[in-house]
Amino acid sequence: MTKRRVLAKAVIVALVAGAANLVAATAPTPAAAAVSPALTGSSVALARNSSGRLQFFGTNNQDLVYTKSQLTPGGPLGDWALFAGWQLHSVAAETDLDGRIELFGVNAAGQVFWSAQTSPDAATWGNPAQFSGIQASSIAAAANANGRLQIFVRSLDGTIRTLVQSSPGKWGNSTWTQLPGGLYKLAAELGVDGKIELFGLNDHGAVYHSTQTFANVNGWTTFEFVPGTLNSIAVGRNDDGRMEVIGTNDAQQVWEKWQVTPAGSWTDFYVMTGGLHQVALERNSDGRMELFGVNLASQIWHRSQVSPGNYYGDYELIAGELRS
Repeated sequence: MTKRRVLAKAVIVALVAGAANLVAATAPTPAAAAVSPALTGSSVALARNSSGRLQFFGTNNQDLVYTKSQLTPGGPLGDWALFAGWQLHSVAAETDLDGRIELFGVNAAGQVFWSAQTSPDAATWGNPAQFSGIQASSIAAAANANGRLQIFVRSLDGTIRTLVQSSPGKWGNSTWTQLPGGLYKLAAELGVDGKIELFGLNDHGAVYHSTQTFANVNGWTTFEFVPGTLNSIAVGRNDDGRMEVIGTNDAQQVWEKWQVTPAGSWTDFYVMTGGLHQVALERNSDGRMELFGVNLASQIWHRSQVSPGNYYGDYELIAGELRS
């Protein structure tokens, strides 16, 4: 069978008048930042534009937020742009039913924010808005089968909380609910069967997994232990419907597991080449999975499958540095 694959001081997100424009930026570089060691979410995220171009988001050690996107679907990456006035420690991203990417993040005070493109494929974004009633340490996002986005956070009280759009693209009247468990790093993706698959790590790096009981409902199976120990995790769905999980351990080893058949059983974890500390995963418009990551030296790397569902090609270094 072929193998495939952060409170010394609170930092408040600055709001800018009107649409939040991206500004051209030099490659991001790390700098010292005072953040709580309890803030553990991912510094990188990926989502797909309505045009098919993947868009990459990352935060540096000052919690400044940067983005760059493919110039063409599946093609080379453009230049870095800075979200002026934004400061987030961890990020997640997902695409709305109407094609607009939504960006979610947690700042150094644990406050949770979101923003969306002003129109599909746009380079302008709405003002960041705060989700009330929650403080979190990490965040993940996925789309339900009916198009409503759903976010998952590790609350600072140690619980998992989730919020679902009241209708596609709308967060009004949405209410936080609690899921059983206390996982601290989360990753989620919609399966081919219409149910979101949710993965997370506990305080010791053990991997756990839960699934929606039915499509579009906020009911979940009991978290099941998945053999493996990781410190970061990402999940995506292959072109043929099989889910794939990629994560890293303390030694920066990259590990991968996948479904044998769509919505079916899973393989064990297998080690991949390379050394990363943070990871994000998304499918290209041509069906090839794309992996982005940051190593402990803050270097940014990416690689993609050579063809849909197949093995991954060589790593390519991306200019700039992000939080490891």
